[in-house]
Amino acid sequence: MKFMRPLYIVSVFLVVTAVSQTPGSVQAQSVGNAPPKWGYKGDIGPTRWGSISNDFKMCADGMQQSPIDLIGADDVSVEPLTTNYQASPMVMVNTGNSIQVKVSGFNFVKLGMKQFDLKQFHFHTPSEHSLGGFHYAMEVHFVNQAFDGQLVVIGVFIMEGEENKTLKTIWEHLPTQIGAEQSIGGVTINPHDLIPQTSQAFNYLGSLTTPPCTEGVTWYVLSEPITASMEQIAQFRATVGLNARPTQPYNCRTIHEFPFVKGGVKLW
Repeated sequence: MKFMRPLYIVSVFLVVTAVSQTPGSVQAQSVGNAPPKWGYKGDIGPTRWGSISNDFKMCADGMQQSPIDLIGADDVSVEPLTTNYQASPMVMVNTGNSIQVKVSGFNFVKLGMKQFDLKQFHFHTPSEHSLGGFHYAMEVHFVNQAFDGQLVVIGVFIMEGEENKTLKTIWEHLPTQIGAEQSIGGVTINPHDLIPQTSQAFNYLGSLTTPPCTEGVTWYVLSEPITASMEQIAQFRATVGLNARPTQPYNCRTIHEFPFVKGGVKLW
């Protein structure tokens, strides 16, 4: 067990916008059956999410919100996490606030003996989590859900560097129309290809980083980034825009840090 470093409450700068959203006034409740509108700028930006809808109150009132700045973690043995992703057909949707990729087949993670099925993965730019105040160019979130609704989300940083072949496959089919699911015929994607082989992992209890900001989410954020080219990052930003929520207060939470190996966790 290493010496436990102190936790610091960090407020970081991000004020970001999604180009697909139009800033301006928004009604506090949804109109008809339409969901409440939210985004990353102005009256529908992150600082206003909690007042847009009663369903979003956790965004303002929650005490275990995500993302956070990952600094001051303790080194511990944790419940084993194993990743079991495989190549499968790809379905994409432009939600207006991100690009979401859905996969079929037998894709899941296990936390101990409990299974969480991969529902989708999506992207943020710049990264939502930070390391000692430093934000990477992008971040991908793998959202896994158990039969009882419990969520485990794996976060992977993306730094500017070499072109990413897996992202190239996804980017070639980026949907520009908001809302419609797009099945990519004859194209398969393996989520494992977007996860580093080895890394340090930060584990903490947080929330969804988008409305309704539901808490009780178990996070595993990997410190080792993957790469994307400058052109790939620019292409995503041109399609979606900047879409990162500012980091949130710790509120006495504990962060655990441990070695991660793709396919499983290497314990101390």
